[in-house]
Amino acid sequence: MAGCTTPPPLIIKVPVAVGCIGVLPVRPVQTFAVGRYVNEVTPAKAALADASAWKLYAVRLEAAMSGCDPAPLPTKPARTKFHET
Repeated sequence: MAGCTTPPPLIIKVPVAVGCIGVLPVRPVQTFAVGRYVNEVTPAKAALADASAWKLYAVRLEAAMSGCDPAPLPTKPARTKFHET
């Protein structure tokens, strides 16, 4: 009965693109220029808090993207000089 068996399935391995970005951080909420201010100190504090939040966001985003290969830089075609003859 050896001739009655089915052949094993053919396995073909195909490369597949895999995402490289980890868990993305949550974008910070802007606090500057929201509402009315009664003095100069409050908007200054809000602007500093926003800057700090965006800096932390950038650090976390870089960490999430650290597994990605950098995209190749676009290349410009070589400039050709034309000479009149």
